[in-house]
Amino acid sequence: MKAYGYIALGGIVGAIIRYVISEHWITSQPIPTLWINIIGSFLLALLYSVVTVNFRWNQEIRWLLGTGLLGAFTTFSTFSLDLLRYLEQNQYLAALLYMLGSIVGGGVAAIVAIMIVDKFKRKQVNL
Repeated sequence: MKAYGYIALGGIVGAIIRYVISEHWITSQPIPTLWINIIGSFLLALLYSVVTVNFRWNQEIRWLLGTGLLGAFTTFSTFSLDLLRYLEQNQYLAALLYMLGSIVGGGVAAIVAIMIVDKFKRKQVNL
């Protein structure tokens, strides 16, 4: 029961942040969803790396920020729907670029986050 509370609290905040970004970024293209998923990938990898490298993995932090906030902030379902819309409109190149941008962009963002944490970790060891 305790987990549901943390996940719900984080989910409320993450969903509201995503909604605000999507509503205020006026475009007919799914650019907000692309950036939200890339930023979410970066933040989740950063959170995971920082928490597991430097601190004990606190279960409440994982529920609140990982599963709740970042889980609600990122959106695979919207990505899938946007991709389907491109395909329905026969915009195959846009669909391919959107798919590659989302997958590769999210992966690169996660790798960059892990590299940043590793760099800080090495600096602390060298001091």
